[in-house]
Amino acid sequence: MEVAARRFDRFSAHYAKLNAMQKAIAKELMSAVDYAPKRVLDLGCGEGAIWRQISWNVDLFVAVDAAASMIKLHPSGDNVRKEPIDFNDAIALARLAVFSPFDLIASSCSLQWADDLGKTLEAIAPFGGKIAFALFTDKTLETLRDLSGAQTPLLSYQAASEIISRYFDARFWRKSYLLEFVSKREMFSYIRKSGIGGGKAKLSVAETKRLIANYPNAKLEYETLFAIGGF
Repeated sequence: MEVAARRFDRFSAHYAKLNAMQKAIAKELMSAVDYAPKRVLDLGCGEGAIWRQISWNVDLFVAVDAAASMIKLHPSGDNVRKEPIDFNDAIALARLAVFSPFDLIASSCSLQWADDLGKTLEAIAPFGGKIAFALFTDKTLETLRDLSGAQTPLLSYQAASEIISRYFDARFWRKSYLLEFVSKREMFSYIRKSGIGGGKAKLSVAETKRLIANYPNAKLEYETLFAIGGF
């Protein structure tokens, strides 16, 4: 998680601009929350995709992210607490107990980078039983990985849903998205900066040239698992 956080720090503005689809994912996720939670915990808050989907008054919104630049981008407010915490750090997560219980624990496009999803969920489970999670599965960037031979750190839909079900009573669904670019060169510029699969591996110049020649289009595919539970 530390490597990914440093890379997101370095390219946070580029990442936020090119991942507009994350706004659509957060919108779909929060549209399934059919009540108005007053105390919300957002794990991997980024620039505030979850916060921007909240149309009701909240008493407390705890925004957690390991990347300092992302925390800075998140909206501030009297009812917003920004906590620069790596959600892989169970000891650090335990400090959030002072804010619990939460009416909702949310996370959009972040939990797929947990070093051990089960351990992270085990650490937050005592904070509240209602969740809204969206995370990328191993079908994300599948064409790119097939052509490059890169391995994915992402869990399958089945594996991720099984882990979540150990700690929360949830219903699941999946949805595919395409991130489109003006050209393949623009797309690979983004890939080289952000890494294959969230900063786990970086393409060399030679690899980039080969993939530009062989890649079929200027689109990256993402599969998202949605998990809603406790209500």
